[in-house]
Amino acid sequence: MGNKKPLHSANKIIIRLPNFLGDSIMATPAIRLLLENYPNASLTLVCKAPIKDVFKKLPNLERVIIDDTKNGGNRIFKAIRLIKEIRKNKYELGILFQNSLANAIIFRFCRIRNLVGYKNDLRGILLDSSFVLDRNIHYINRFAGLVNNYLNNKFKKLPALRVWNGGEVKKWDFDNNLPVIALSLGNDAQMNRAYPQKLSWELIQQLVKSRRYNLVFVGDAKDAERNNEYESNLSVEDKKYVRNYSGKTDVDTHINLIKAADALITVDSSGMHIAAACNIPFIVLLGRSTSPFCTVQPKVDFGRFLKNENSLIEVDKFISQISPTQIIHELSLIVHKQKEEVLP
Repeated sequence: MGNKKPLHSANKIIIRLPNFLGDSIMATPAIRLLLENYPNASLTLVCKAPIKDVFKKLPNLERVIIDDTKNGGNRIFKAIRLIKEIRKNKYELGILFQNSLANAIIFRFCRIRNLVGYKNDLRGILLDSSFVLDRNIHYINRFAGLVNNYLNNKFKKLPALRVWNGGEVKKWDFDNNLPVIALSLGNDAQMNRAYPQKLSWELIQQLVKSRRYNLVFVGDAKDAERNNEYESNLSVEDKKYVRNYSGKTDVDTHINLIKAADALITVDSSGMHIAAACNIPFIVLLGRSTSPFCTVQPKVDFGRFLKNENSLIEVDKFISQISPTQIIHELSLIVHKQKEEVLP
C-alpha cells in the first residue's frame, strides 16, 4: 500500500518529539517547515518533561503532553493513559520524530487521520505515510527530510535552528565588564565523555587568574558535584569572577544563561545545540561519542570542535589530550573576533 497524499490543509497537528534535548532542538527546522506549510494549524507536542521548556513560545502551540511511559511503574497502564489523552483531540496529522516501534504502536491507537514517520523496525505497517530512514545523514536533515518527504519535497532549504523558551535572559551581577564564559565540563556519570577533573580545574584556574573572563558554571545536579568542588577551592578574590548555577536551574533558565553568555565551553551536546540555536559562539571538547559526530555537528560557522587523538588506540583517552592551553587559545580567538565585529 502506498503513502497517503499530503493534506492540503490541517487544523490540528500532533508532533512526537525526540527523547533528548539536543535532538529536539535539531528537529526545530522541521517544525518550522510544518508551520510554513500549515500556518493556521494548532500544534500539540508530545515529549519528555524537560524538553517542554524549549517550546514554550512556539507559534501556534496549543498544548504539550508529557510522555512518562518509561519513567517506572506500569508502562502498559501509562501507555493507555497517554493514548486516551491524545484521543481527546481529533488530530488530522501526526509526525513521529521519535523512531521506536513502541511509539508507533501507541500513536496508531490514537486515531490520528494521517500518521507520518520512518519505516524502520517494522513501523511501516503502522504508518499512513512512511519513508526509509538513512541513519548516515545528519539528524537535522533526518527530521526535516521526514516532513519534506511527506510534502512531496516542496522545500529546498533548511530553516535555522530555533528555541522558543520563555523567561528573561540573565543579567549578570559581576563588578566588571569582562566577557562571560559559560562552562559545562561534565560529570562523573559521563565518564570519558567528561573533561577530566584535573584538567578542568587547571582550565578554571588559568581562566580566572588571567582576569580576562568571568565564568559561569552551568549544568544539572550531577554537574553540580564537580562544580561545587571547583567553586569551594577558589580563593575569595577569584570567586568574584565566578558564578555557579549548576543544579539550581530548570531547562528554561539554563537556556537563558547560555543566551546571556559571550561564549560556551562544553562537553555536553544539548548545550552545544542550545548555543547553536541562540547564535552564541561555543567550543566543544570531544571524546567518546554516543553518535557519530558528523550526524549531530551544528551547521553553524561560530562553533569550534576540539578533538586530539594523538594516534592513541583507546578512544576513552581522546578527551584528555585536549589541553587547557589549547582551549584558552581557541577562546581568545572567539572573543577577539566578537570585539572586531562590534567595532564601528
